[in-house]
Amino acid sequence: MEEHETKNIPVDISKVTVEHLMPQTHSSWWKQNFGTDEEAERIRLTYTNTIGNFAIVSQGYNSSMSNRPWHEKRNILKKVQFKITSAVSDIEVWNEAAIQLRGESLAERSAKAITSPLPRTRDYRSKAQRESSTGLYPLLQGDSALTGTYLQAIIYNGERKECTTWSHLLCVVGDFLYSENPDLFAELVSDVVWYSKDKRAFRKPAHIPDSPWFCCGGGYSGEHFRNIAAKLAEKMGCLDKIQLEVVNPALAE
Repeated sequence: MEEHETKNIPVDISKVTVEHLMPQTHSSWWKQNFGTDEEAERIRLTYTNTIGNFAIVSQGYNSSMSNRPWHEKRNILKKVQFKITSAVSDIEVWNEAAIQLRGESLAERSAKAITSPLPRTRDYRSKAQRESSTGLYPLLQGDSALTGTYLQAIIYNGERKECTTWSHLLCVVGDFLYSENPDLFAELVSDVVWYSKDKRAFRKPAHIPDSPWFCCGGGYSGEHFRNIAAKLAEKMGCLDKIQLEVVNPALAE
């Protein structure tokens, strides 16, 4: 992934090592970071050897980090020559949610870096047949992938708000849901990584108007943002009120 995205690996590949961002052995600091000894052990067993917790570094950096507290590791990570690793230094808290979020990001990026087209083994329909038509669609993914369409607006209970990029979907849906029930919204998003009152939690933050909340405003696919927004809307009992207005120029009459 590093080579694919930067076109350059600045050190001999034989000298590249893997650092566990959450260490394999927890110090007292790391146990406190996760709340309780039991919770720390659960997270250690579940996430230590997952891709979201891995970072590539040269041997010298690996030895210097060991099981240091996260704020000390961040200062070292900033200096690492690999961009896929140094970017992690922007994350203020290294917890279960952060590991999950980075794992999802790396999974999507690895597909672009590693997977090549496979030989076709069966007949297929034309592009026009497979694409979605201009119209209104539910927020929930279901069978409507909205292939070939451009997002135009989000409609909530009949009210229309313009939203022309998939990366802005979380913000507009969040605006509707916060306006519907600010207290319930705050309760539901307080423990997820997609919304925060600190815009520094995101590389590309988007502010939800007339609220103290920010959300992730880029870096993921439209399908990903659509599913995240649907889960939140479902918890708030508002899923059926939301529709997506899309247009497919290729299929427009």
